[in-house]
Amino acid sequence: MKVQDLIDQLSDLNPEAELRIAYQPSWPMWESVTAAQAGTEEAQAINEDGLCSQCFASMDEHDDEECDGREEGVDVLTAEDAPAVYLVGGGSNHYASKSLWEGDGW
Repeated sequence: MKVQDLIDQLSDLNPEAELRIAYQPSWPMWESVTAAQAGTEEAQAINEDGLCSQCFASMDEHDDEECDGREEGVDVLTAEDAPAVYLVGGGSNHYASKSLWEGDGW
């Protein structure tokens, strides 16, 4: 699923409803979503300063001399360029119904 697909599905739903994520269909659980975080394929968060595309260090802590990509030049990976968006859970798990996986979604 792409971000735009989720936006399209959410556009028809109650904007005041709590956003939750259901997971693990064989042992259904859910938890509240507390944030949407831009990140890398390796689940490294991308902060507002961006990440080095070579060593994935935050640009506010980046050390050009220790970076493996220093000869190639450093590109900054920003939230707008992020290959993944993570819906971050609140850490409080609850049992869910398997019926959540039986529907077609919106």
